[in-house]
Amino acid sequence: MATFNFSANAVDFGNWSANTQAEAQDKFASDAGYKSWNDMCERADEFGGNSVEIREVMENGRLSGEIAAV
Repeated sequence: MATFNFSANAVDFGNWSANTQAEAQDKFASDAGYKSWNDMCERADEFGGNSVEIREVMENGRLSGEIAAV
């Protein structure tokens, strides 16, 4: 299981753990009140479509350098 950190516009939304990044994205969206990640992205587009940065949390607690901006 991996842990992923979600942030946007310098706001840290926290960490979600899942077997895959896609599962973590769905958990993040569900906790925010959406049906799924796709549902959140479709509805969020009406607010300007700001991207969410997703980084894997490494074993030492640091965030990976790789950003999946979606």
